[in-house]
Amino acid sequence: MVSSALEAKLSHNKQVVLDMIAAINAKDMQAFASFLHERAEFVQMVQRELESSGLHGGILNLKGRNAIVDAQTVFNDLASEVSWRVLNIAEADNGTVFTERVDRFKLNEQWMELRVVGSMDVVGGKIVRWRDYWDHEEGEYQFRKVGLKLGQIGID
Repeated sequence: MVSSALEAKLSHNKQVVLDMIAAINAKDMQAFASFLHERAEFVQMVQRELESSGLHGGILNLKGRNAIVDAQTVFNDLASEVSWRVLNIAEADNGTVFTERVDRFKLNEQWMELRVVGSMDVVGGKIVRWRDYWDHEEGEYQFRKVGLKLGQIGID
């Protein structure tokens, strides 16, 4: 996580994001939901390489707090443990919070890890838009390692 000295310097928006991640790590979906605006949007941008056209983004787009919480709940229910580790966090002048993370999930008694870059727009203490970016190939490998397929979480 983040050292206490650094936490003292964090803006309110950064703290909202860190608290939301702590709720995910605790698998506390009620607390997680409290950080999302009721009309929040979540966009999963998955980079993948296609033979014919180079890089292409696969997208999962969820609208509304309930849809986001339902999707995270399904994934968290698959995992016996969840540990998202924030490597770096920054905030733009417009209040968007950027995170570089390693999202870890213990599935079938094995840990899978995804390197993720996320950006979250925070307004009035609530996340209104959240975008995560990760590599499709790495995701496929990590899911295979624990005996699952990306399609099982709605990403082709």
